[in-house]
Parts: sequence; C-alpha cells; structure tokens
Amino acid sequence: MHSSLAVLAKSKQGSDSVQLETDVHFNLWDVYTKNTLRKSKKVRFLDIGIKIINIAEFDSIKVFLPFTFPASELTDLHGCLYNNSDLVRTIFNENLSFTNVNHNLSLVDFDLYNVKFFIHSIPLDSEDLVKINEKEYRYNGKLLKCTTIEFTNKLVDSYCKSQEDYLKVECEKDNILKDSKIKDSYIRFRVPLHVNGEPFISEYKPIAQYITGAFEKYEVVDLRLNEVRNLPKELYHDINSNNLKFCSRNVQYFLIKDAWSEYQLSHNSFNKARTLETGAWKDYLLYKSTDDDFQKKLDENSLMIIYHWKDKKKTSENKNEEKHDFLSFSALAKFKEAKSGLKHISLFVIVLLTLSVGASLVASRLYEDNFSQTLTDRGGDGFTPPTTISKKGSNLVPTDGEVNE
Repeated sequence: MHSSLAVLAKSKQGSDSVQLETDVHFNLWDVYTKNTLRKSKKVRFLDIGIKIINIAEFDSIKVFLPFTFPASELTDLHGCLYNNSDLVRTIFNENLSFTNVNHNLSLVDFDLYNVKFFIHSIPLDSEDLVKINEKEYRYNGKLLKCTTIEFTNKLVDSYCKSQEDYLKVECEKDNILKDSKIKDSYIRFRVPLHVNGEPFISEYKPIAQYITGAFEKYEVVDLRLNEVRNLPKELYHDINSNNLKFCSRNVQYFLIKDAWSEYQLSHNSFNKARTLETGAWKDYLLYKSTDDDFQKKLDENSLMIIYHWKDKKKTSENKNEEKHDFLSFSALAKFKEAKSGLKHISLFVIVLLTLSVGASLVASRLYEDNFSQTLTDRGGDGFTPPTTISKKGSNLVPTDGEVNE
C-alpha cells in the first residue's frame, strides 16, 4: 500500500481557531518516450500547484512526499509561466487575464468569476526560504525514505510584502483598485519520479501470459493526499510538535497517459477525459528538460489523454450533517498496455518452431507405425504383383504373365 502525500500549514497565531485552506492541483505525467522492440522508456513526473487562500493567515507551509529524489531536480514552474499568458490559460483551462509583474510575480484574473490571485516564483536555491529535508519513517513494517519541502515563514512574509507593494502602486495609479483586495497566492513546482514511479505506480504482468500468448502489462496508479490512515505514525509527532494542520479544501487531479494505454477501471468515474493539446503544452513540458526522446515525442504530436478527477471538502451549516476540517483525497486507476518486445517475439518464434518440428516428428512416427502395422496384417511382404499392361495395335490389353505375340 502506498503512503499518502500531505499538505500541511501553520497559522500566524499558531491557534487552532484559524482555519487554513489551500486548493491543490496535481498533474501526474506517465507516458512513453520510447517504445520499440529493443527498448522502452518512460518519463514520469508530478506537477504540484498550491493555491493559498488568504496567505496573510499562513506562517509556513510544508509538503510531505513519501519518496526521495535529487533536490537539484526540483523545478519551480513560474519561470515558464510569467511571460506566456497562453500557457497560463492552458494550465487553468479558463478564460483569464494575465499580468506579468516581474520575474518573480504574476497576477491572474479569471474574467468570468471575478477571481484574482498572484503566482509567485519559488527561490529553491535559498535554504533560508525553502528547506528540503529527507527523513526515514517506519511505515507498514518498513523504513520509508521521505522528503519534506518547507516554505518558511520568511518566504510567506516575502510573498505578502510583494503583493502589498504591487497593490499599493496600482492603487495610486487607479482609484478603482483601492477597494481591491487580492489575498490569494499560488505556487507551482515539478517533482521527478524515479525508480519506476514507485510512489504511486505499480506494474504487474499476467501470470499465464506465456501460455495464453497475451503479452500485456497492467499499471495501477494510486495517488493519495492527506489520507490520515496512510501516513506514517511518526509524522503525527512532527505535526503536533510544530503546530501544523492539514489544510486542503479541494483537489484537482489530472493523470496523463498515452492514448494506446487502455483504461480499465478506477475508484470512481473520472470527471472528464480529453486529448492533450500537445502544441499548447510543449513549452511547459520541456521546461528545463534534457530528454531528447521526450522532445521528439512532442514534436511528433503523439496522442495523449488527460483523465480528470476532482473533489472538495464537505461543508454544512446543518449540525447533524458531517463536516470535515480538510479534504482527504484518493484516486486509483488501472490501465492495460500491450507489451511485445524483442524478447517476447523471439520466444514466440522459438515456441512456434519447436511445436512445428515436434508435430512433424510425431506425424512421421505415427505414419511409420501405421505402415508397419498394415504390412503385418497382410502377411509376408504384403505386396500384390502389379497388373501389367501391354499395347497391341491401338488397344490396351491387360494380361497376366507374359504376352504371346
């Protein structure tokens, strides 16, 4: 069973009375960059977006990941968004206005919903602002190597200040903005998935594939967020000692697979599915990528499908109805992929040749045994003298023995 991710936060006052909330966006990419008879290779990574609701109430934010990865491969994605408004519209899939304030700050305005928020860059090279730590936890009887990414209070304060400074300047330019209060912030980053995507993806092959000839591979993708029972117990000690709280109010989860990867089932029906607009996503996917095979795949406009699940926190004013302080999210999906590598084809050919030769030998042996049995049943050598035919004139006259002229 896979462990869960967690998004945690600490309030400014450190009080339980303050309800901290975030919207969490996941894009899990699991696609082939090479799939030939000799070799297959996949690219797997997880994009995480966190919308911080009323950031002024936050002291710090911590993301728990139940796996490890090279810290140098963690990527801030604001760098590919701040100067590309079309890409921002593609990611949020909404009609919006986009203002590039500077390299570290952008403003998004959803035209139809009157929703505004700032997108911030993440200074991953500053250990005072972003702390990345690895730690081992005991989970399911084993030691689980995990990673925590902490966005410190210094970083949160700097986000608040940059927003306030921008709004102050804009208010001086235009009186209309004086009543404008933009409190929400957004960060987005990319996490690499190594070792066959072990945090969320399990692969297996049918036991009888060499008997049935069905060379297939199955994949189970299981992503969880803030699932209390799927977190290491020791993590709760860290949560309590640091006054952290789960803070997810809704989740948008997108799983991207190759079109030929056959969807089998999922924990719940997905919200919708659509083909990926490869051209629109290309710059985003190749941002700081050195994978030539991935670039080639995108250049060829290989067909990919996006599966979308979503959920939100239960809220109710009725005291008799269940109410949750945060959303725990779980999504499981199963896919089938045809697998016909050179090894499988070679083995199949060898088996066919072996069966053909074996069948030929058996047929020959059966014929010989049947022929010998026929001779034995007739007695002697089993041959009857053939009837001779002589030609006299134009008539063919069958005779026994010699023919007298």
